[in-house]
Amino acid sequence: MLPSLRRLSLVGMSGVPWKDIHLNDLLSLEIEGFDAANFYPIIDACPNLEQIRLRGYTSISPEYSTLSRRICMPSLRTLSLSLPASFCEQVIRCLDRAIYFPSIRHGLLSFSPHTVLASAK
Repeated sequence: MLPSLRRLSLVGMSGVPWKDIHLNDLLSLEIEGFDAANFYPIIDACPNLEQIRLRGYTSISPEYSTLSRRICMPSLRTLSLSLPASFCEQVIRCLDRAIYFPSIRHGLLSFSPHTVLASAK
């Protein structure tokens, strides 16, 4: 499915079969109306992302409120999350615990609703 796609922005879409698609060349992904149940399937479908922006949410049910699997995203440069603070914290923990987030030193982290911004130079 669209193997050469580099940038994708989805607004208000649901039912994307993340487990069935592979977007290895996708570099930038923005999702408005993010569903926490899709976090790992999205990361698995798009392993080479440099930029991730997740905004809003449809729901965060208890079974998806804790992310326990570590994530390797060596190309990630920008991570922007406009989600509940507790879920933002879970995302950072699954990235941070793995120590597989080397490029963020030169990138940008931003979180909402508390408008915390960290940028390393």
